[in-house]
Amino acid sequence: MRLSALSLAAFYGSLAAAAGCNKDNCLRAVIASAFTTRDGVADCHAYLVTTVTPAVSVVTSTVTSGVSSVTESYNNLRRRRLRERAAVLAGRAAPTIPAYASACSGAVRYSSACSCVGVTSTVVMAPTPVITVTETASALPTLLATNYPGTSIVCAGEAVNSFPVLNGQCISNPTYWSINLGSFGPSSCDQSKCGVQIWGGGNLDCFGPPTDTLPASDFCMDCSDVWSFRLSCASDACG
Repeated sequence: MRLSALSLAAFYGSLAAAAGCNKDNCLRAVIASAFTTRDGVADCHAYLVTTVTPAVSVVTSTVTSGVSSVTESYNNLRRRRLRERAAVLAGRAAPTIPAYASACSGAVRYSSACSCVGVTSTVVMAPTPVITVTETASALPTLLATNYPGTSIVCAGEAVNSFPVLNGQCISNPTYWSINLGSFGPSSCDQSKCGVQIWGGGNLDCFGPPTDTLPASDFCMDCSDVWSFRLSCASDACG
């Protein structure tokens, strides 16, 4: 059965007396609120609760689309701004003392009055705010280049080293006479839409029109007059 306003006032009054509280105008305002549409105890709870919001969790969903070259770079500014905005949104306005409790001179007296009706400070953990950022990542076609020593043009002997050749990357070749190009990837890209551009005549910077363009297939490249080369793929090579 619900307690009447009179019963509530008596209950809060006896609670305050048992706690040895001084029933001043501040405490009377909190207790008297039970007589009207106001709820002094609920307002005390709202004032004294502290909500702790964990750090924002940013979940990245990556979608691969299109083709990229090494001349492109990803700017993290948008992600940082999203984190900053989420932190602001997660902020909580400072609680205020209800207008009807104006007899309470400040936070200390109002909190004291609230404790006299059985309400003390509590801490509540809020759910972790989550922001999902969808990023479109471009696929980066790659060939594996393996260098061979000496003046052999048939990729013979023990390989000197291997390294990835990325789409759009100019590779200078002042030393090696043969380079094996293979292991094209990723599999989502169409190898037939890529080619290996070569420059001769001492051009180490892939400058100007290429001397020739070879298929981007697994083959041994005769580098007797290849001074620089570059993997070049069409914009739709990776879908």
